[in-house]
Amino acid sequence: MKILGISCGRRMSNSEILVKEALMGAEEIGAEVELIRLNDLQIKPCTGCNACVVSLLEKCGSGDCVIKNDDFGFIEEK
Repeated sequence: MKILGISCGRRMSNSEILVKEALMGAEEIGAEVELIRLNDLQIKPCTGCNACVVSLLEKCGSGDCVIKNDDFGFIEEK
């Protein structure tokens, strides 16, 4: 089993400490764990262009976002 912990608060804040505690508990019972800090990544906001919706519904495409120069692909892969 793989578990991905995601923290978006300050480094070593209460939220991150709680996520780490949960991951340590999961690791103790044999899960493979990983922590990602969203504040360490560059993620651009949605522009509302609807290209993903058009691709998905009208062209039977993948529905992928047209913004390619950020770290969202890294998170999506995880």
